[in-house]
Amino acid sequence: HFNLVNFLLSMQKEPGMNANDKILTVTTISFDIAGLELYLPLICGAEITLTNSETAKDGRLLFDMVKNDGITFMQATP
Repeated sequence: HFNLVNFLLSMQKEPGMNANDKILTVTTISFDIAGLELYLPLICGAEITLTNSETAKDGRLLFDMVKNDGITFMQATP
């Protein structure tokens, strides 16, 4: 748990996240980076926006969601 907390606190500083941010989650819960998408906003007071599988796989739908929902962060593994 220490390693995850250390990682989250480091990401909170750089690139930086605060209560005004919104993160779009596109990672399944079974993937390790889901910890970043779920816990970082919680420790910062930021907003989490969940996406479904169909939207996560379609670049146009993702773009529209980012634009329409005012998303400021998105972490995606290519």
